[in-house]
Order: sequence, then structure tokens, then C-alpha cells
Amino acid sequence: MKKFAGFITGLLLFWSGCNAQDVLSLSEAIKVALENNFAIKIAANQKAISENNYTLGNAGFLPIAGATSIQNFASNDTYQERNDANKTIIDIKGAESQQFNVGTAVNWVIFDGLGMFRTHERLSEQQQSSNYQLKITMENTISDVLTIYYSVALENERIKVLNNSLQLSERRTDIAKNKYEIGKASKMEYLAAQVDYNSDKTLLINQEQLLYQAKVDLNRLLAREVAAEVIINDTITINESLLLEALLESANLKNPLLLKSQRDLNIAHLQLREIKSERSPMVSLNSGYSKGRNSSQVGFSALTQTSGFYYGISASLNLFNGFNLNRRIENARIQTQIVNHTIDDLKLSLQADINKMYNKYTTSLDLINIERQNLGVAKENENIALDRYTLGNSTPLELREAQINAVAAESRLINAAFSTKLAEIELLRLSGRLIESYSNP
Repeated sequence: MKKFAGFITGLLLFWSGCNAQDVLSLSEAIKVALENNFAIKIAANQKAISENNYTLGNAGFLPIAGATSIQNFASNDTYQERNDANKTIIDIKGAESQQFNVGTAVNWVIFDGLGMFRTHERLSEQQQSSNYQLKITMENTISDVLTIYYSVALENERIKVLNNSLQLSERRTDIAKNKYEIGKASKMEYLAAQVDYNSDKTLLINQEQLLYQAKVDLNRLLAREVAAEVIINDTITINESLLLEALLESANLKNPLLLKSQRDLNIAHLQLREIKSERSPMVSLNSGYSKGRNSSQVGFSALTQTSGFYYGISASLNLFNGFNLNRRIENARIQTQIVNHTIDDLKLSLQADINKMYNKYTTSLDLINIERQNLGVAKENENIALDRYTLGNSTPLELREAQINAVAAESRLINAAFSTKLAEIELLRLSGRLIESYSNP
């Protein structure tokens, strides 16, 4: 029974260890980032504010109603000499008076030069602009997650390369030791092999540090515990079918920053029309109810009570305000020009960035093909050098040189693949296709 209990305990520990080492897929990383990333949450809250602002009341269509209540008390020393036939004198200490008023008022602007319509349209455009800002934040976050995720994959691949190199150095050390013990090699050769082994081990330790830093960066983007373990099984896969013309066309239609700028231009035009509406008269309807009560121990009237409704219409027109309205209109016109220039500059920047990044993308693809060939040659040379060294037909320096060349060739291939992937991610982001490509990978 104890053995069975021990078996169950061991099985539970095994499963808990497996759960603690769950593999983080790329799709899961993106999903977690979209749900937890703080930059996305901030942008979503800003979008919610824009949605809350898009109301008829905020645009000025609805009436404004209010209520007031006033209660005042006073105590005054009063001395009066009345100009009557009896020359009456009134001298009262601490004369009390009370004032009470309550009322409601409603004001409804029914015409303001169509400014309220322009305001409502502007609030709608600002809501759409916040939608694009959220999409920009989401794309930037996905881009960062992809970059860091593949950085973890890159550092993992580099560790594999250095581990293989370390194993070769360990084998060389064993061979040198055996040769030294049987008198076929000097101790210097054995010690040199140990030095190279330790150097390779140092490189591996430094590489493991880089991997840890990449994992911390990934956890921060996912809003997880920064020291949490990260295990991935994805290798760097590359989309080799991207076309320049399609990317440029997509950027003009889908780039969220460009779309947001176009909304900002609409907002600038509407703000100009809002200000111009102030040149028109403003017509308002107003109505209300008031009730008041005043009492005083001094004066001709000891008690006064009033109550009743009022209603009316008012109109106002700004005739002159120191040319400030003209100044605001001119500034609004300049603002529309600024946004127009911003859009033109953004379009040009997108074309330049996509062209440059596409050149990097195609160049990196060519480098991958070259480095694949180089790696095959370098690995074959390394194997030949190891066999020759084992048989005593070559020097340790020849083996070490072949080993270094193989490591360098494999590292260049990994770097070329990573560089190509980064270029691919950036091209998809610039063309506005990143979310659709990776939101459901």
C-alpha cells in the first residue's frame, strides 16, 4: 500500500512539473498580450472615453436644466429716522430678517449656426480616430511580442549551436588526454584543448544569460511575472512570398496610422466649421419656475412671498470681440494645412520604409540560401578535421579552425533567418496586415 501511495505521489509530482513547464506557443503569447498588455488596456480605455463623449448632449443638442435653492438669515442693529409728519424714530437691536428662494430653469439652444451639428460630427470622427489608435497600439504590441518571441527562439538556437561546439571541444579534450597519457601528444596540446573547452563553456554561459533576458522581456510584454519560466517550441518560420507592390497598395488602404491621420484631417475641417458657426446668431428658449419668501422686522414690508413661471426666447450675436474669432478661424485653417502636410509626409515615409525594409527582406533571403551552402561545407570540413585529428593526421589548430568556422557559419544562418523574420514582421506592420496575419495564427 505504501508503495502504491508513493507511486501516486510521484505521478502527481510529475504532472505538476509538466504543468509548470507548459510550452508557450506563438498564438498563445499573442492572445495573452492582447488581453493583458497595459498599453492596450490604456488605449482601450481612451477609446471608451471617446465613445462616452459621442452623445447628443455633449454636442449641444439637448436642453440644460437646473435647480437652485437659497436660504439666508441676518441679524442687524437698525436705526432709522423717518421723514414723516411725526418724525418717527426706529431703533432696533438685533433685527432679524430671512430670505428663502427656490427655482428651476431650463435653457435650450435651438440655433447656433449649425455648430452643434459640426460638433456631433467631430465627436464621431474622434471616436473613429480612437479606434485606429487602439489598432495602432495592438499592432505595435503584436510586433513587439513577435520580435521578442523570435528573439527567444534565436537565443535558443544559438545555445544549441554552442552546445554542439562544446560537445566537440569536450571530445577533443578527451582525445588529447588519451594521446597525452599514452605518450602520443604533449601536455601542452592537452592543456590547449582544456582552455578551448573552457572558452566555449564561457560562451555558452553568456548565451544563457541573453536567453534569460529575452524571456524577461517577453514576460513583461505579456504582463506576466517577469521571472516566470518560458518554454517555446516554435522555430523561425519565414514567409517568402511577400511582394513589394502588394505591400505598398495595402499600406495606402490599411495602415492604421495613415487612416487615423485622415480622420484627424476630418476633425480639423469640422473644428474650422465649428468656429465659423460662432459668426451666426445664437437663439435659445428659456423657461423656469421660482418661489421666494422674504421676512424682516424692519421696513415697510414685514413679509413678502412670490411664486410663478416664466418663459421666453433670447438671441445673441457677437459683433466684435477684438478680432479673436478671426484669429481662431485662421489658426484652424493653418491646423488643417498642418494635418494635410502630415498625411503627405506619412505617405512618403511609408513608401520609403517599405522599400528599404523590402530590400532588407530580399537580401536576407539571399543570405539564407548562401549561408545554408556555407554551413553544409563548414560542417563537412569540421567532420573531416575531427576524423583526421582522431587519427593523428592533423593538428589541434586545424580542428579548432574548422570548429570555429562551423560555429560562425551556423550563427550567420540563424542571424540571417532572424533578420528576415524581423523584416517580414515590419513589412506586415507597415502595410496594415499584421493583425490579420497573426491575430489567429
